[in-house]
Amino acid sequence: MLQTFSSIIDFDVQTKSIRGAINPLANQVAIMSSYYNKKKGVKSRKLLHHAKYVNEICYELIKFAREVAKEHPDVEYELNQACNRTCDVYNVMKMKIEGDDKHDSAGTIIDIAKQLINNVARILIVTDSADLILIDKTIEDVKQCLKAVEQSIEICAFDEIFQKLRSVMDVLMKQIASRQMDLLDSQKKDELGLVRSMWMRCKERLYTSSRVAIVHPELDSGVTNRNLVLQEISDSIKKLQALIKIIIIIKFGSLNTNSKPSG
Repeated sequence: MLQTFSSIIDFDVQTKSIRGAINPLANQVAIMSSYYNKKKGVKSRKLLHHAKYVNEICYELIKFAREVAKEHPDVEYELNQACNRTCDVYNVMKMKIEGDDKHDSAGTIIDIAKQLINNVARILIVTDSADLILIDKTIEDVKQCLKAVEQSIEICAFDEIFQKLRSVMDVLMKQIASRQMDLLDSQKKDELGLVRSMWMRCKERLYTSSRVAIVHPELDSGVTNRNLVLQEISDSIKKLQALIKIIIIIKFGSLNTNSKPSG
């Protein structure tokens, strides 16, 4: 496989999934560049074939992003704006591929292809941020459940509340595991892994200590142990939210420059 990603994408990409989507397109541009060198800048059928492939795949990714925007109001506006900008570049590329303007060089088409791929990468980054927002919302659900656990005074109500907490935490664990697998940064992967392992340890400790605190309120140890576990979980939640915010900032910090259509 041609190693062309860093020479075509002009900002940092943090996830394997986005790299996986962009790498085949970047390789197509590398192939186009090899035709450019052989033909000394003249448009060839082979070059146009690869340009058309890039354009068609990018169009499919734009359509995918439009569907994501409908399902995620938090990123809908920004995602649609990114799609609109990318459609402009797509249309320019389509015109260059289908037109017979003798002044269009292979270099011009390659430059537009690079610009199109950069725009699509930006779309995928905004799309990916929708998952991070979902994680943040699940964290808020966990915090509400933890508050209810702390305030429980009857064992039946507590068991019902804790069952909900288990369910919400299971959802969050799956979300974090998916994010951990997709990250390229090994340090951030390790930090997410520590949060997951800590929560797995704390979950049953919280259940046991909370039941003791409810059934035996006269024992200070039960309340003390429960509060210690709650504090440990609360601290990890703060770390997790801070990490999610850092990942989001890194993502959007790379997107300061809006691409404009060439040609």
